[in-house]
Amino acid sequence: MQLSIVMMVKNESKYLDQCLKSLNSIRSQIEAELIVLDTGSTDNTVNIAKKYTKKVFLKEWNGNFSDMRNTSISYAKGQWVFILDGDEVVDNPTDLIDFFKTNSYSKYNTATVRIENIYAGKISSIMAQCRLFKRDSDFKYNGAIHEQPSAKKPLKNLNTNIIHYGYDMTDIQLKERKYKRNTEILFKELKNNPDNYYYWFQLGQSYCAYDEYQKGLDAILTAIDVMKKAKIEKSKMMFIFIYHMKIYFFMERYDDVIAIANEALSISKEYLDVYYYMGKAQQLQHKYQDAVKSFDRYLDMVFCYHKFKGYHDITTETASVNSYENIYANMCLLHNKLSNYKRTIEYGCKLKQKEVLTGALKAIVEAFVKEKELKELKSFYDKKISGDIELLNIFGASLEKVKIYLDEANKQRLVREYSTGEDNYSLLNKIRLENYKESVTIDDRYVALVNNLDLNELADEYADIIYFLIKRDYSIVELLSETNTKKVEGYFNYLLKQYKKDFIKLAIELTSQLTPSEMKLCELRVYKPLAKVLALSDNLDLQQLKEIIQLYSEMSFKYISNTINSQVIENEMIYDVQDNETAFIILIYHANKHKSTNKLKYVKYLRRALKTMPNMGPIIEFLLKEIEEEKTNPYNQLKKEAEGVKERIKLLLEEGNIEAAYHVIGEYEKIVNNDADIFSFKIIMDLMSNNLEAAQQHLNMGLSLDENNCDLLYNGGYIMALSKNYEKAVEYYSRALTLTDDEELKKEIELAIQDIKSISSSNSIVKESPPSVELNINNQHEEQSLLLKNSIKSLNDENEDIHMKKPAVSILTWAYNSEKYIVQCAESVLNQSFSDFEWIVLDNGSTDGTSEMLAKYQKKDKRVKVFRNELNCFIHKKQNNPDYTKYIDSLESEYVCHLDSDDYLHKDFLRELYFSATKKNADIAVGGTEMFSEESGQTLGLRCPPSLYVSPIQKLGERLPDFYGSFRPLWGKLVRTTIHLKARDHVNQRKIKLLNGGDTMISLVHLKYASSLISIHKALHYYRIRSGSHYNSQIDTKRYQDYLLIYEESKNLLTSWNQYSNSNQSFILSVLFYSIKDLIDLTVNSTNVTLESKIPVVTNILADKRLREVFNNKGALIKLLDYSINSINHMVNSNH
Repeated sequence: MQLSIVMMVKNESKYLDQCLKSLNSIRSQIEAELIVLDTGSTDNTVNIAKKYTKKVFLKEWNGNFSDMRNTSISYAKGQWVFILDGDEVVDNPTDLIDFFKTNSYSKYNTATVRIENIYAGKISSIMAQCRLFKRDSDFKYNGAIHEQPSAKKPLKNLNTNIIHYGYDMTDIQLKERKYKRNTEILFKELKNNPDNYYYWFQLGQSYCAYDEYQKGLDAILTAIDVMKKAKIEKSKMMFIFIYHMKIYFFMERYDDVIAIANEALSISKEYLDVYYYMGKAQQLQHKYQDAVKSFDRYLDMVFCYHKFKGYHDITTETASVNSYENIYANMCLLHNKLSNYKRTIEYGCKLKQKEVLTGALKAIVEAFVKEKELKELKSFYDKKISGDIELLNIFGASLEKVKIYLDEANKQRLVREYSTGEDNYSLLNKIRLENYKESVTIDDRYVALVNNLDLNELADEYADIIYFLIKRDYSIVELLSETNTKKVEGYFNYLLKQYKKDFIKLAIELTSQLTPSEMKLCELRVYKPLAKVLALSDNLDLQQLKEIIQLYSEMSFKYISNTINSQVIENEMIYDVQDNETAFIILIYHANKHKSTNKLKYVKYLRRALKTMPNMGPIIEFLLKEIEEEKTNPYNQLKKEAEGVKERIKLLLEEGNIEAAYHVIGEYEKIVNNDADIFSFKIIMDLMSNNLEAAQQHLNMGLSLDENNCDLLYNGGYIMALSKNYEKAVEYYSRALTLTDDEELKKEIELAIQDIKSISSSNSIVKESPPSVELNINNQHEEQSLLLKNSIKSLNDENEDIHMKKPAVSILTWAYNSEKYIVQCAESVLNQSFSDFEWIVLDNGSTDGTSEMLAKYQKKDKRVKVFRNELNCFIHKKQNNPDYTKYIDSLESEYVCHLDSDDYLHKDFLRELYFSATKKNADIAVGGTEMFSEESGQTLGLRCPPSLYVSPIQKLGERLPDFYGSFRPLWGKLVRTTIHLKARDHVNQRKIKLLNGGDTMISLVHLKYASSLISIHKALHYYRIRSGSHYNSQIDTKRYQDYLLIYEESKNLLTSWNQYSNSNQSFILSVLFYSIKDLIDLTVNSTNVTLESKIPVVTNILADKRLREVFNNKGALIKLLDYSINSINHMVNSNH
């Protein structure tokens, strides 16, 4: 018997019949037997095998691949054995058959075949493998997994391919099954043999096959260390160098890819993958010349790779052998970037695969046009593009973009040449030809075809069809009614740019015929983007602009009124709508409600609207100028008359003539409605009549008209003090202080605030009388300008007065040796779009350049306040700088925000959260966080709360699991300063000190004292994850107690809210369990702590009586015990 074909199978019915059929030519031409060992199949594998051979043997799987492989070989009788798996198909056996028929086999002990691994239906990699062996008493396989044969030389390389389907990881169940099986075996083997570099390599491959690249990288680095310690020659390490390089590529660490590639090239220049991945990395780093050189070398090798060492290396898999089309496409892109257009064309003409051509087509078309090779472009089109709808669309869009490089004659030539087909691009050009002819009508065939177009998928240039229809008075509603609004807007912008005044003339004529109240939704969807484009153009006269803005506003409001809930509109829920334009329209709607009654509110709404859509500046500017013009006419006269009336009322009140003052106010209100100043007079009269309740009502009414009226706020402070609502009194006085320029009034307000604070903090009986200040009836503060004077820029907060003594927000940061990060942090703070804040930084004993950098920022910007601890308070157990503590204790801002010195903020962080908080008068405003890796810069995840408003705060318990992850950090939110200080006192008085979880504890206490909360589903804060961070370096035997304390605090809070439901019980218990589990994992994986220090961390957890009770009551104790014991065993075994 010459040959025994030996197979070991289990559940291989998917490919087995195809596999066994592929052996027929071998078995018919040489003396051969087929042996199949089944290790426990539950599908049809055994029955399939029995159709081809009687030598089917059964043996239960024992978890060791080599044992089972050697058992299958033990049944063989042939001089040689051919090893084959059930998911492999022999593709071209001729060379193998000749090997035996010509007696060539007698000269060798081993022969290789080429394995072609299939992924997603295509060859993903190739590798030479020893599969044919002369059978002798020494031959066997070794290794529990990825078993290796004891092959002997001399070795023959056969030109026979085996197609391997087992790599097709698109089968998710197969992928998970193999991952679980392989890693379990590898862990077991590495436990017994930790210096087996091949097992470490295979573990790395298993991780990466399951997309766990960091774990894969760690395993590969361990394999490299083991090989270096064993002093294995680098020439025998190429397989691991190349896989190391691939991992870095998939992790997007391109500098590392290039570094490893250069190291590999210093060992051997005969491995194809090295040039492939190095070129890809260079291209992604915009090193175009270097990438071209790498790809040139790749293309020199790929078609004769059998001549190179890498092809025959039985340890190294080659992934790029069939990627030459991909490289052709990349060369198109690279040469196009380098303006080598003839080379772009050369490589483009080599492309055959549609999916590859798709990515390079734009560059190829551009190259043909720039080289003026229009005839050759048509030939390329006919051969490779014509007939394929997807390619036709890309081709047409690409050609349209580069036609700008041609003169008019050549542009028209292209229109004619590409108008003969039946595709969309040909239809566009047919319509253009009609337009050139100035046809009065359009062929009915074209109308039907045009209305069947899906304009969502087509380029802006297809707007020429819209233009053609408008010119001929055809309706465009049917064509555009199902097209995305942004796309419709893009089409109209294209027409404006392309046809300028001709298009505007047509569009004005069209829109002048529209009546919003009579329009259907489908018409509104089409024409409101047209009105918007016109309003933002620079080509309308004032009357046209006024009419178009009015039309746009009416159409837009009618549209949103019919498509979103009325509550969203009326309650200004702009953060709950899907797009900024809807938010803009909602605010414009509210602005218009106040246009004739309250100019200040009107302007404020316009300002808010502009912030939602800054590109709407021209519309807002026009509306503001309109108000300015109104002021220059009868408004100024009315204002002068109103000032005279108010002066008369003031004199009457100073004389104590309340009845006469009432009469004058009544007459005044017949002429002027809703003047906020009048309510100040009414408050004074109420208080003179000892009617505090009426005064409070008039205060609220006045502030509803003008929330920044200095007189009202000042008098409101007095009323709140009378009512013993000292916190509100301070708030009103503080706001009045920021609004007045009157130095005397400022002093009075400051004295009033001091009096209130001394009263409210005293333990003695509070006096019945309020602070000794007079009501403000002088109206001495100047009215702030409401209008734009020179440009839209005056709407920005940067031009508003910032009273640094009482900022809206205090940002608190601790910095220690943050030289690497502090600039990014500082710039994100100081460039906030909302500028009414102070940044308080405690330099906690930095010894690098942090202190100097902070000093520069403090000198540059008066909002920055830096305090310094000479020594780090944690390391040296020292108290904080007393000046810092005193400053924090006396914070007078509305809200506090925490920011770590290695994190940074979105430019609208303060604006979005502050406006959300103040709009609802919420105690806490929470945004989302984007977490990113310091090493790679890659986003690792988003932690965003749902958008909601909760009042009273107890209702938050109904959605705790949705919200908990986003709320527990201190960063990423605003907390009312008074609540923050209460929480701080709460923690300090109870002497709560946590090694870990302090943020969560304080956040829970914030909830204890808060009444309301608002959150935004948007990432506004960026959190840096560092491998060497403080969190990842803390190993302490008492750390678990912090998590238990947080669990108890969560339980108490939920109980106080009457929200300690079964689901919330389970949730906070799972938080505790996984916190403990993470602590155990952190301990196990720590490399800088001894085993003697690790063990007590876990045993203390198991011994804690309270912790055991908590988990036992909920049935989780056994799970914790099992995990802890396994972790201890792992630590002990790893230490040996």
